[in-house]
Amino acid sequence: MRHRIKRGDRLLGNLHLSHEKLDVYRAMARRILIGNTRPAIIIDWSDLSADRSQHLLRAALIVKGRAVVLYEEVHPMKQYGSPKVHERFLRRLRALLPQSCRPVLVTDAGFRASWFKLCERLKFDWMGRIRNRDMVHPLGTTDWLGCKSLYPKAAATPQDEGEFEYVRSNPVACRLVLYKKPNCHRQAKTALGKRARCGHSLKQAKTQTEPWLLAVSPSLAELDARTVVDLYSGRMQIEQSFRDVKNPRWGLGLSLSQTTRPDRLAILLLIGALAIFALWLIGLVAQARGYRVNFSSRARAAATLSIISLARWWLEEPVHRTIHFRKREVITALEALGNMTWKM
Repeated sequence: MRHRIKRGDRLLGNLHLSHEKLDVYRAMARRILIGNTRPAIIIDWSDLSADRSQHLLRAALIVKGRAVVLYEEVHPMKQYGSPKVHERFLRRLRALLPQSCRPVLVTDAGFRASWFKLCERLKFDWMGRIRNRDMVHPLGTTDWLGCKSLYPKAAATPQDEGEFEYVRSNPVACRLVLYKKPNCHRQAKTALGKRARCGHSLKQAKTQTEPWLLAVSPSLAELDARTVVDLYSGRMQIEQSFRDVKNPRWGLGLSLSQTTRPDRLAILLLIGALAIFALWLIGLVAQARGYRVNFSSRARAAATLSIISLARWWLEEPVHRTIHFRKREVITALEALGNMTWKM
């Protein structure tokens, strides 16, 4: 056991692997994106340590199910949201994508006007959410409005509000789409079964009932309001991908790591991305072979099992540990994964 720990320690400190990790991400991205020139990529930050000293900036591809990691970086807290970090990240992301690829970048409300202008400058299409006290300005008028003044018009049918400028101090042209999700009537409960009334629970409840005001780059004029909402709905996939790597119960358990150095965390994330990529291929091959998880009376649950969960169930069965996949099966799985990506 000691030798295995030392071997893992040497891998995390391997300078050659650290220098070549961008090539590994590039190889994965270009293989998945074969034939897809207009994919949708989610970008978001997430904390990596309990003290929030290290943060992860990730770009993940929207597919049917979980998002697939394309590229990620580790940064200290003081660089969280830094425009220089964002620009360097997008330039590296551009370098690993196929030359003919022009993706749509999807972000949450934490990415604002400076991010949208950076995307325009680097020839990326973009989509994001406007919230809180941000101001918008309808083209053809002189009035600036608080974004919340549009909320009363929101409905379950997505509405195209037309051309606007966003942020008075740093205007950026965009198209606005307004949408309000139907209320799911879910309630968080305490251990005693009563409705939770803590500040965090109330904040989350308000967030979930607040309408979506989505800003879309003018270059995406061909997307109707429903397509914009459907595409933005896929943004939650990146939250699931964070859980797949960090969660000790449902994921790979990165949160249990005692590593604090950014370079070593970056290698752990690379290993995690490769592991999840392998699980995608294993799950797709297992599905093609007709493998199903037997949940007894819960046939519906078995039918809706994710590809990654299917792969983990497959690997946990001892009978499958000596079974090898044929090369043709893996190639077919790669093609199937590529076909599951979002395309315009």
